[in-house]
Amino acid sequence: MVCLTILYPRLEGTRFDAAHYLAVHVPLALHFLQRRFGVLPSSVEVLSNCVEIHGAEDGARFHYVCNMHFDSREDAHRLVEMRDLDHEISAMLRDDIGKYTEVAPRAFIADSSRLDLQVVLAQADTLIAKSGLDMSRA
Repeated sequence: MVCLTILYPRLEGTRFDAAHYLAVHVPLALHFLQRRFGVLPSSVEVLSNCVEIHGAEDGARFHYVCNMHFDSREDAHRLVEMRDLDHEISAMLRDDIGKYTEVAPRAFIADSSRLDLQVVLAQADTLIAKSGLDMSRA
């Protein structure tokens, strides 16, 4: 599994119209991605008001973060490739960005995996048992 993450930094004086992003930009981008390349992410997750836990006393660092999970890097790269096509729909999507934000999006692609929490907790039980820790006070 591969995750394409698109970040919209929160810079002073910038805005992010999440309603437009979700109702217009994302549906058009996904529709064109499917029509042009026959590819869709297996899931899309959006995060808003992203605040760092430590060191960010002045609020959210990102307006919005969008995570799209694909089966392969090639599929994820299709979305990036689509942005640069000399095609009227690609141009429309590039122009649409200004309708919901002034911020240039940042993006990265990373390998992604999900952990089975039951397996993780069983590993912890084994480690604790081997360590001899008294967990009755935890």
